[in-house]
Amino acid sequence: MPVDFQIIEYYLYKQFIQKYKMNQAMLHPSYSSLNQALESYRQPVMDQNNFTTNEFTVFDLETTGFFPDIGDEILSIGAIKIKEGHVKYDKTFYKVVKPIHTVSKATKKLTGLSTEDLAKGASLPDAIQDFLKFSEGSILVAHPASFDMSFLRKVLHKWELPPFETVYVDSFLVANSLYPDEKNFLDQLVTRFNIPKRIRHHALYDAIMTAEIFIQLLKDIEHEQIAQHLQSNT
Repeated sequence: MPVDFQIIEYYLYKQFIQKYKMNQAMLHPSYSSLNQALESYRQPVMDQNNFTTNEFTVFDLETTGFFPDIGDEILSIGAIKIKEGHVKYDKTFYKVVKPIHTVSKATKKLTGLSTEDLAKGASLPDAIQDFLKFSEGSILVAHPASFDMSFLRKVLHKWELPPFETVYVDSFLVANSLYPDEKNFLDQLVTRFNIPKRIRHHALYDAIMTAEIFIQLLKDIEHEQIAQHLQSNT
């Protein structure tokens, strides 16, 4: 859908539907629980001397678009842990989120999520709270984090929730600093590092591939350099 049309559609009627349904969801105890979880979210304790020993949560969001300010929503969250420089394939997280608005056929085809999958999805407050429990105390990583962290924070703001204050690493920026003359999007890095290809635009599979890429980046960069790519919590 063209962005101009999406803006018109949102301000004509979608914003009112969204606000009504969000207000209804805010009455549920899960909303209060998420509010408390965000306020008490535990920051990671980082080892600056040996950065690879830190615990990371590599995550990915699948969304209906790029603009939460005009109604785009989170459809799924996938994540996997890295500990002691190893991807922990037995420590994964995946949640489908039930959307407020109808999801386009193109988006369902891209993400592989069916109408039935979305209808059975968790509420956004439940899904976010479970993700916080999974990731708490670790350093978040996303590719690019400039999208995933921004989208997540804007959604929380839209839901009138406390800000998500944590540090994170943008593995896309790390790759760009290492390979400034290369294309460093996920697909290019998967090919360059001979990462096993998985289904794209599936939040968990994208998170796993990002984690495998991040392990390679950690091998190629000095510890003090990677620390420079930690993003602030503001």
